Amino acid sequence: MLVFGIDPGSTVTGYGVVRSGRGRVHLIGCGHIRTKADTPIPERLARIYDGLAAALAEYKPDTVAIEAI
Repeated sequence: MLVFGIDPGSTVTGYGVVRSGRGRVHLIGCGHIRTKADTPIPERLARIYDGLAAALAEYKPDTVAIEAI
C-alpha cells in the first residue's frame, strides 16, 4: 500500500510517501511546499494546493493521511 502523509502548515507544508508491505515500511519520497508569511492567505493556499496536487499526481497513492494536532 502506498500512503501519502501530509503535515499541514500555512508557511511550510510537508509530505512524505511510504510503501508498506510484508510488515515493513519504506520511504519512497518526501518534500515540502514553502510559502512566505507575508503573502495573503488565498495565495498561500493556492500554492499549497498546487504543490500537493503535483505530488499526488506524481506518486498516485492508495490513501492519504493528514497529521492532526
